[in-house]
Amino acid sequence: MCGITGIWHLEDQKILPDRFAAMTNTLRHRGPDDEGYVFFNTANGSYRHLHGNETTPDVRTGTDHVSTYREADLAFGFRRLSIVDLSAHGHQPMTDLSGRYHIVFNGEIYNYKALRRELENAGFRFQSNTDTEVILYAYRQWGEDCLYRFNGMWAFAIYDTEAGSLFLARDRFGVKPLYYAHTERRSFMFASEIKALLKAGHDFRPNHDAIFDFFYREMTDHKASTFFGGIRQLEPGMKIRLSRQGSFECAKWYHLPTRQIESDFGKACLEFRALLEDAINLRQQCDVPFGYTLSGGVDSSAIVCTAANHRNISSDITFSLVFPGKPEDESGYIREVIRRTGFQSLTISATPDDLERDLDHFVLHQEEPFGFLSYYGEYRLRELIRQSGITVTLEGQGADEIITGYKSLIPFYFESLVRDGKFLQLHRETGLFSHMGPFSARLATTDTWKKMINRSVMVDQNAVPFIRGEVLASNDAVWKWKSTLGLEDRMIDMLTKSSIPEQLNRADKSSMAFSTESRFPFLDYRLVELALSMPYDYKIHNGVTKRILRECLRECLPDAIYHRKDKIGFAVPVRNWINERLHRKILEQVADARLPFIDTDAFLNTYSSREKIDWNFWKIGSVGLWHHAFSRGHAFSE
Repeated sequence: MCGITGIWHLEDQKILPDRFAAMTNTLRHRGPDDEGYVFFNTANGSYRHLHGNETTPDVRTGTDHVSTYREADLAFGFRRLSIVDLSAHGHQPMTDLSGRYHIVFNGEIYNYKALRRELENAGFRFQSNTDTEVILYAYRQWGEDCLYRFNGMWAFAIYDTEAGSLFLARDRFGVKPLYYAHTERRSFMFASEIKALLKAGHDFRPNHDAIFDFFYREMTDHKASTFFGGIRQLEPGMKIRLSRQGSFECAKWYHLPTRQIESDFGKACLEFRALLEDAINLRQQCDVPFGYTLSGGVDSSAIVCTAANHRNISSDITFSLVFPGKPEDESGYIREVIRRTGFQSLTISATPDDLERDLDHFVLHQEEPFGFLSYYGEYRLRELIRQSGITVTLEGQGADEIITGYKSLIPFYFESLVRDGKFLQLHRETGLFSHMGPFSARLATTDTWKKMINRSVMVDQNAVPFIRGEVLASNDAVWKWKSTLGLEDRMIDMLTKSSIPEQLNRADKSSMAFSTESRFPFLDYRLVELALSMPYDYKIHNGVTKRILRECLRECLPDAIYHRKDKIGFAVPVRNWINERLHRKILEQVADARLPFIDTDAFLNTYSSREKIDWNFWKIGSVGLWHHAFSRGHAFSE
């Protein structure tokens, strides 16, 4: 897990080494263990490895300092968080033995040992025990098709000195981030975080379309554009190829399969459990201490209990966020899991004073506006993880989206029953799910027919009352979109657009702020593909969500977890967190931003009292905090 950077000037322009080093070191929190560079002169095909101020001494010998080389038009930069092969052999950028291929890589390839054996049988010889070197030789052996062989999370760039081409790729679901920009002088730059691109000289320009999407659709990270004009993210499952001649190709390399399994529920349970166990086992492979985040919900509990069933190591540690005496507290469920597994349990809480103290640092590391203050709870948890000497954690994100864990998915389940003509089952299920909301078979049927007739749905203009009317009139396309119909469509949408991309981005930003790595067994692509191929009644049935997960782990889950039907999931007492000082700070920064499409005076008058704080307050306040942090260069004062 690391931070990577790169710049390629495609016209007659040389890289400023000091600026590029500063760009790379903006990511020091992502990789405090090592620093590395390789600079290229693509005109004559030469390259040179260079060191920085924090390059490990073992690899400095025979290299010059990065500040000394001024003849490069292409450069890679790297900050290392040592996790696999802790020796100097894991130093990056890495060059293969032929000298033709060069890589910077952020992430983990979990099946790298199996791939290494296959490549060794093909005649390749390795100099390290890293997954980075496996990627290099896999690319040499299979070209771009190597991506299909990787099970892991990654964002990497490979330069081929002979072909004069740069290849970048991101993992299937976007666990690891990668941002890029084209400048007016035909320069291409990329980095693990937006801050590095700003440090390289990219101007701060708010992207108003992204802000509208955030206000109206409550979505971030759902497409290539970011909140920063001119800066894009390489979307999940995408790749880029760029040549010395300036050609640029961006294409999707991974598509979710649409197959349907034919096995019965019992066999599906066995297959699901086997894949989950293997996904957990693969993600436990590292050369540093690891632990687990535990919310007390079904998903994180399933990972901890499955791991305990195989490891039986009482020294393993879980990390939990608790709020004693608050409705959001899940301490009772956490204790049940700890009693069952024998693992150690470390907990942390958070107060309004904590949030006020951390807010500037938190906003800086999130980089873009965020819709939920629960992300601050996760941020506090990462701080505890780092303080405890743990570098890697296994976490439960992804299960809700692939096996129906959210209350919001239940109406889509009802739509699927209507679509399939299962009206008796619909009547029964609306009664069984009545504890989770005011559902009715009649309402579900009516809504489904409406969507079948016209699937274009308009967002309520009053959802955000502080957007200026003239802006709404000129941007009506922003608040129209096609609704999904049925559970399968909605789950894929959450997995690829509306839920998982944002969760993964926030998890990466918060964990890397404390130099830790998060791994997600439920997002092993084999498990995702299996879950999406199953009939919906394998996942939700008889008033129960996550049916297949509960059943396949029934004997190892505590009864309280197995039967649990509510969901909290690292929730936080938001209203209690906005104290007087923080309330005043948010108002001041919204006033200071004076965003052209916000009726700032109306916002300030409406929320002059803390008693009126609601969802709209935080959405607009989040944009104000973000604008304040980045418009004045605060991003570089870390």
